[in-house]
Amino acid sequence: MEQGRVNFLEAREFAKPEKPHKGWRIFVSALVLVGIGTFGYIVWNSRTPDVANAESIADGGDFEPSYHRFFRRLKAFVTSGSELAGAERDRINLLILGMGGPGHDGPYLTDTIIFASVKPSTNQAALLSIPRDLAAPIPGYGWYKINHANAFGEEERPGEGGVYAAQVVEKTLDEPVDYYVRVDFTAFEQLIDEVGGVDITVDRAFVDRSFPAGPNQFTTVSFNKGAQHMDGKTALLFARSRHGNNGEGSDFARAKRQQKVLVALREQLLSLGTITNPARIRRVIQTLREHITTNADITDIVRLLSLAQSIDTTTIKQHVLTNAEDDLLMNATVNGAFLLQPRTGDYRQIHAFVNELFERTERAVPLAPEPTAPVTALRIAVYNGTWQAGLATRWQKWLEEQGFAVAVVGNTLERPLAKTQLILRDADAKKKAEPLVDVFGAGLITASSTSLIEETPPVSVIVLLGDDAKEPY
Repeated sequence: MEQGRVNFLEAREFAKPEKPHKGWRIFVSALVLVGIGTFGYIVWNSRTPDVANAESIADGGDFEPSYHRFFRRLKAFVTSGSELAGAERDRINLLILGMGGPGHDGPYLTDTIIFASVKPSTNQAALLSIPRDLAAPIPGYGWYKINHANAFGEEERPGEGGVYAAQVVEKTLDEPVDYYVRVDFTAFEQLIDEVGGVDITVDRAFVDRSFPAGPNQFTTVSFNKGAQHMDGKTALLFARSRHGNNGEGSDFARAKRQQKVLVALREQLLSLGTITNPARIRRVIQTLREHITTNADITDIVRLLSLAQSIDTTTIKQHVLTNAEDDLLMNATVNGAFLLQPRTGDYRQIHAFVNELFERTERAVPLAPEPTAPVTALRIAVYNGTWQAGLATRWQKWLEEQGFAVAVVGNTLERPLAKTQLILRDADAKKKAEPLVDVFGAGLITASSTSLIEETPPVSVIVLLGDDAKEPY
């Protein structure tokens, strides 16, 4: 962050998180799933701690044909013991984290970050989507995009990235995070299929021609306007797309769609009577056990279930933090990379917004493309020195999303080039260009021009992509 521009809480060391118990994961997974519907979509969830005699329930041993006996068991949990965390504040907060998971690029980057709140005294619920590019201080790493918190935490303590992410979000919003749920693509897709799909109203039609479809592959996805029933695969495409046309090509628009899917999933879970159907819960358990983690224990989850049915979906307040002119964030560049920072220069306005979340009027998500590069951004030219068609264009899109200004895209005069080259034409721009060294794995070569292109453009850095260049997405 530019020195003095963002005055945030001091980046302290994380408190040592307690190791989650293993025994209850299976049973609690199912319940978190539904209970998580409590928050409008406490839906992405469940893996939990330990309580003694739940193992027999998780294995199905205590399930008998009588739904009434099962429901009485749940009710007993709800009415016994201590209250949910946050109940004394009359505000229970849940953090939902969505990530790709193993087998996907950036498997632990949480490009879905939703802060959900419930006010028990009024049965109100609110959802706040936090953009992945929001700048946040991550202890031990400095200022980073907030979506890196889970990945860094996972690197430090495998399986506990959600703990780190929850602490970073808590400090960023200045609001306690009582529970967190982390879910990957597999759980999301299979869960929706398990409940028979969800009903979604698509607000506006769009086409995304750059949807990732595996290493070095892209596909086109499209959606028509209007009400439709989506299976798990379709809902995942709808929730992940971020390069669509018609105003749907931004992280902000994607966040709004994610909220829509989660609220629909919550409705489907409750309409099916999932919490009184042991057979369905057992199937859900198998779906979720390897793909979801949470810090909630069994009694917490059951109490969340009791709240779910009392919340009116039509009154759920939904917000997305954006960089619109009348919203709280603005574009910024740090060492040449794109970030979002508070418009006022510090986080106090965001703190106030979160504190008054239930009293706020819902903000409209701007119909704008992905944030464009600020005028102060590093100007780059990208040339394809390989035989991979469209590689330079795909890198142009990625670099612009990171806040660089790509002025020219083309092909080198000679192909293929074995190695990627970064030619620094403006020595004064060296500091801004340094992040490109990590991105492309190539050093900066100071030169005014190169014989590998026909005409030297008015840019600070020329990127010549070689066969060692990876796909950006």
